[in-house]
Amino acid sequence: MVGPVKRLLKAEAILCAQAADAACVILHASNSIESDSISKPESWPVFVKPVKDKVFVGFVLRTEKDIPCQRYVEKGEPLLCSKPVNFQTEWCAFVRYRVIWDVRLYRGNWHAHYGSNVLDNTVRAYTGTPAGYAMDFGLTEDGRTLLVEINDGFALGSYGLDPIQYAKLLSACWAEAKENNQT
Repeated sequence: MVGPVKRLLKAEAILCAQAADAACVILHASNSIESDSISKPESWPVFVKPVKDKVFVGFVLRTEKDIPCQRYVEKGEPLLCSKPVNFQTEWCAFVRYRVIWDVRLYRGNWHAHYGSNVLDNTVRAYTGTPAGYAMDFGLTEDGRTLLVEINDGFALGSYGLDPIQYAKLLSACWAEAKENNQT
C-alpha cells in the first residue's frame, strides 16, 4: 500500500513529510546501532535495513550468501544495522502532533506490556516528525522495549484504532501534505 500511495503523491507533486531520520530515534530506544556493521563479518549476525524507505526489505545478515541487496550495499546505500532481536510481542503506537493517541497489539502475548517510558522518550527524541505517524515497538525475551520501525501516517493500517482517531490521524497527514505542496 505504501508504494502506490507514494507514487500517486509524487505524480500529483504532493510533498509529504517523511519519517526518515530514524537513526537517532532507534539509538534513543536502546537498540545498539553500528552503521558499518555490514562490512565487518566479525560483527555478524546483524540486522540490516536501508535508511531510505523500502529500498529493500530488512534482513538478518549471517553470511555473505545472505546479502540479497548487494548492489545497494556496493553503491554506498546508507544502512541501519543492529544486533538481531527476538521480539516476543509487538505493538503499534499511533502518534498525532507528537502525542501518542493509542497503542495497539499486533503480534504476540496480549498479557505482556511495553515500557511506556521508552515510547514517551522516543516520541520526545524524534524531531522533525510528520503530523501523524506510527512507531512499532517490540518486547524482547529479556524484557526490553525497543523500537522496531517508524512509518509515516499517510498509509497506515488501523490495527483496531478507534475510527474517529484513525480519521483524525490521516487528516493531519493529508493536511500537512497539502500545506507542504503550497510552499
